[in-house]
Amino acid sequence: MAASPPAVQLRHNGRRRGRRDGGRGASLRAGVRRGGAGGGAGGGAGAGGTLDLADNDLVVDSGSFTAIRSAVLAGFGTNGPGIISSTSDGTQILALFDNALIGASSWNGAPIAAGAVVGKYTYFGDMNLDGQVTGDDYTVIDANLLTTPAVGAQWLSGDANLDGVITGDDYTVVDATLGLGTGNPLSISALAAVPEPGSLLCSIAGSAMLLIRANRKKKAHG
Repeated sequence: MAASPPAVQLRHNGRRRGRRDGGRGASLRAGVRRGGAGGGAGGGAGAGGTLDLADNDLVVDSGSFTAIRSAVLAGFGTNGPGIISSTSDGTQILALFDNALIGASSWNGAPIAAGAVVGKYTYFGDMNLDGQVTGDDYTVIDANLLTTPAVGAQWLSGDANLDGVITGDDYTVVDATLGLGTGNPLSISALAAVPEPGSLLCSIAGSAMLLIRANRKKKAHG
């Protein structure tokens, strides 16, 4: 008897956001919904399917970083197939890292696996994942300039243009988006950028995953 696929857990704050098109266009419901991760009415993204996260973050507790990254890049700026963020105006994307290289114990208050693949919905140029693009993001590039980070640690090492190496070209991405989110950042992850490292859909179908609502931090008044 075949093992049933792992459950998919969706966490929201009472709003209907996101869409999962696993071949039958199953839409998310507010609150928590569980279903199979392998496509069909339960809502998984199978090969050639589309997973719309809207402005949510993504945590895949066990999956292939390269496959998930390929799905994000394939879906960027399109309606699918791939992993898409339909709320993006072209300045936001899922910034991915492999937690096996970073060692975070939680994400936005929820525990994550040591080998999880994490995607934060944020702006291009937000190298330290604080939800905004400021001068601090240049310092991440400074610290790793002319290096080739390990796969899965590129973003947090300053690879702003997603070419896998840290060069002067990465500064131009921060230049182009500087100031976005300032005063009203996307939810802060409380995860520091890493120094130079020392050393998909079909993947998602075989993994448990958690989507966390990416709330904006409201600007204080007074």
